[in-house]
Amino acid sequence: MSNQQWKVWDEAKSICNEMQAELLSIDSAFENNEIQRYPTGNDTSCAVQLLNGQYEGQWFNEDCFQQECFMCQMNL
Repeated sequence: MSNQQWKVWDEAKSICNEMQAELLSIDSAFENNEIQRYPTGNDTSCAVQLLNGQYEGQWFNEDCFQQECFMCQMNL
């Protein structure tokens, strides 16, 4: 499930936990490709930021205190 909020890592993790979900962790190229298909509602800047930025197609580390968009994953 996508979320249109920008939060630091701990806040995003707490929001996901409150929904009985986990902060999304991308573990493979397949999962990365699937995630890129999900828009964030009317504000597509979250998804587009990763596609058009200087890190296009690359993994990169970000400070845990940097606010970012996030997604939660839930096992059904």
